[in-house]
Amino acid sequence: MALVSMNANASDSFVDVRSVDPTIIVELRYAGRNNLLGQPLYPYGTRGLARREVVLGLAKAQAFLRRYQYCLKIWDAYRPVAVQAKLWEASHNSDYVADPETGAGSLHSWGIAVDATLVDAWNNPAGMPSDF
Repeated sequence: MALVSMNANASDSFVDVRSVDPTIIVELRYAGRNNLLGQPLYPYGTRGLARREVVLGLAKAQAFLRRYQYCLKIWDAYRPVAVQAKLWEASHNSDYVADPETGAGSLHSWGIAVDATLVDAWNNPAGMPSDF
């Protein structure tokens, strides 16, 4: 399977989450095997990108969480349409994956959505209903 360049459609309005707040943990699930397809869809070293206003909101949330010894962990951010198409092809379940050919497609492909969880100050996962 070919990996998709993260710069294919990213414009200047996308910023690296960690460039704004380096305390936010970015562990992109689609850069490894722990995801829907069980194989990497992003190249090694891919950064978590999103629109500036989204990243500023994440930094604000992070500042709040750190007061309580918690931290954001980002599992996905900007997602190229080509990756979205692969995810849709594998699932065809609109409850979990947006059809890239219908409507606006995935909000990830617009850089306005992130998949995130919480970890404590020692990177231990907070209790959540699911792993991802």
